Amino acid sequence: LLLNEISNANADTGANITITDAADGEVITLKSGTAITHGLTAVTETDTYGILTRHSNSLGGLQIEGLSDDTLTQALVLNGTTGDATPDATDTTTSRAAVEIHGYKTNGTTGRTTLGTGENVFAAFNGATATVLVIKDTGDLHSSDGDSTLAALDDHDDVAMLRLNELQRPRGVIETAHDEFIRAMGKERLIEVGLRGRDDPETGGRGLWNVSQNMRFLNGATWQGRLIDNAILRVAERLAEQVGIDRATVRGWMAEELADARLPQIPMFMQENA
Repeated sequence: LLLNEISNANADTGANITITDAADGEVITLKSGTAITHGLTAVTETDTYGILTRHSNSLGGLQIEGLSDDTLTQALVLNGTTGDATPDATDTTTSRAAVEIHGYKTNGTTGRTTLGTGENVFAAFNGATATVLVIKDTGDLHSSDGDSTLAALDDHDDVAMLRLNELQRPRGVIETAHDEFIRAMGKERLIEVGLRGRDDPETGGRGLWNVSQNMRFLNGATWQGRLIDNAILRVAERLAEQVGIDRATVRGWMAEELADARLPQIPMFMQENA
């Protein structure tokens, strides 16, 4: 089927639709009868539930849009159903999946190639321009901090919060000393600090783990650990002074121990109260 087109060397069958460069608006529109009336008439007609069009009239790109009524959250759903009864379960650089997204770039001539170092393969946006998530060519994930309304983390024992979060896993956690004390803090505490979502008793859904907030707690736990180490050093210096050993000697011992363990020297230890 050719619409406004004479031929397509890359298509023996199927449909080919050509619109003029100056033409704007929807290329393929999917409509319902009278069941769908989403009211988004500033976007499209109220009974339209799907649109395929150009992302840019002059530069191309395919834009797919789904629209739903006021009682349905999902507006665009991408499903992939494999007929493979034993689909790939590996975790390697050659693994495959039921749903895949592939990113390419021009190879400089007429073909395409993989994206290069530091280039973006995938991005998610809040609206048209607010980037909230980027996946790089290496698989590195970058996310926006946003304007978080979560409580400041310095008021918490970050290591205890991380352990409490880990103890919520249904299996695979090795019990250690003090876990009973940590559990007593309660799952509600994790919800309060934003590490986990609240369970939904109506659907039976379990609250999800907030990966970004977990990373913030990891950063906080690392810094709190450094401050605790520094406090221990200051206590050791005070105790040493009680028996006539000066501060410089204690810090020299500290430097030697770090060097023996092949760890970097810590300027904050050596400079504070020097």
